[in-house]
Amino acid sequence: MNDETGHGGDLITRLNALVWLQTLYACDFSKMEPQTVEGLPDIPLNEIAIKVGKKIDPYNAVYKGK
Repeated sequence: MNDETGHGGDLITRLNALVWLQTLYACDFSKMEPQTVEGLPDIPLNEIAIKVGKKIDPYNAVYKGK
């Protein structure tokens, strides 16, 4: 969901934050408390962020000095 101006809702905002943390700071979400969104407790944001991170990792090689 988003607001009337197109900003992502809580689900998108939290997932985006997790992907950025993983991409920029190599956070290990397997050791982190599971992140959820109010009203959507069954959506595993940590797991989704890990999968997205693996998919985009090859595109970040330039920034990681590879």
